[in-house]
Amino acid sequence: IDGKMFLSLLEEKGIFFKSLSEPLIDTTTPLGSMILNLLFTFAEFERELLRERINGGKKRAYEEGSRPHGRIPFGYVKDASGKMAIDPYGATLVHNIYRLRKRKLSYRKILDTISDQLSESNNHNPFSSHASVAHILHNRAYLGEVKYKGVWKQAEHPPVISKRVFNDVQLKLKLTKKKAE
Repeated sequence: IDGKMFLSLLEEKGIFFKSLSEPLIDTTTPLGSMILNLLFTFAEFERELLRERINGGKKRAYEEGSRPHGRIPFGYVKDASGKMAIDPYGATLVHNIYRLRKRKLSYRKILDTISDQLSESNNHNPFSSHASVAHILHNRAYLGEVKYKGVWKQAEHPPVISKRVFNDVQLKLKLTKKKAE
């Protein structure tokens, strides 16, 4: 909700805004309403500029092949220069997830298997549910790609999974989905 709309809702209920520290800002007077509306207009303008800058930065990052936003996928870390690099431990787990799916294990069975491996090695389990496993199996970032506005392209970070393995798993996922329908 923007400031103008908020004030309008307040005024419908007979509530007006009067600044104690800025006497000119008083919605009970025409001048005070105008000044407050000007401030809201500038705030809206600044919000749009910020949105434009953020989107421009995301687009530039995408064009350069770097990750424009969001969390770094499991199996990667940020290196000293701030770029995505492979985390050997996490990448091994990602490989295991793909290997298990190629063997036609369900998301839940994969989660159970990975959880058992993690508990045996006394490592923290980063997977909260079978949806975490599904996300890894569908995420093209593991191919060394980056996404912006629905379009994937080759990125500067290295792939964790080969295209062949990724495509094999995607085919198995589609076939499993068709059988379920």
